[in-house]
Amino acid sequence: MFDTPPVNLQVSEYRMLKVSCPGCRRVVQAATPPGMAGPCSYGPNFSQALDEVIDSRVWGGVHFRTADVQGARLGKEVARWEPANYFKSVSR
Repeated sequence: MFDTPPVNLQVSEYRMLKVSCPGCRRVVQAATPPGMAGPCSYGPNFSQALDEVIDSRVWGGVHFRTADVQGARLGKEVARWEPANYFKSVSR
């Protein structure tokens, strides 16, 4: 038997939900934790945000990384295909 070392937890993400009551339509938003500036995401571009989404889904146990990476790749391929093909005229 051996002792496990103490775990030093570090919070790396806060999710502050904003919800609306379907009955009265009152909007309630979670308070920002002390020391935090508020809702934000850091990164140079949208791809960084996508990476954060993939990481959070994997770490949260929602998906395996492969599923999200392949989904992101497929989404990018569709986004490249769509402008040139979606609005083509249809011959009659």
